Amino acid sequence: MKKNVEVSGKDSYQLSKIIDIYALEMKVKDHLIRVLTFSFLFSAIGWAFMPLLGFGLFAIGFVISILTMKKYELRALHKGSDETGDQVVTLLRSRKAEDFERFKQIADDVKSTKISL
Repeated sequence: MKKNVEVSGKDSYQLSKIIDIYALEMKVKDHLIRVLTFSFLFSAIGWAFMPLLGFGLFAIGFVISILTMKKYELRALHKGSDETGDQVVTLLRSRKAEDFERFKQIADDVKSTKISL
């Protein structure tokens, strides 16, 4: 039985450190928060050096965040190993409804595996 959850070959999370896992359908509010946060973060360096550059970088960040928007996410609450505490980690993102069903199945499988351990 696996003791780690691998995500697309990039990251590996110990099953014992996953507190909760769930599939999430993003709402308009979630998208708006992500777009504004990404835009402000992208433009912060521009504002620090030259205010006009900040506005341009804000617009570029806005467009990039719109283009990378996904409707469905698989998230996990991961137990922190230091003083930062528990972290919510996005494991997978998709635009397809069939992937959302797959995400729910994965979440159920991981929860049932954790219970049986």
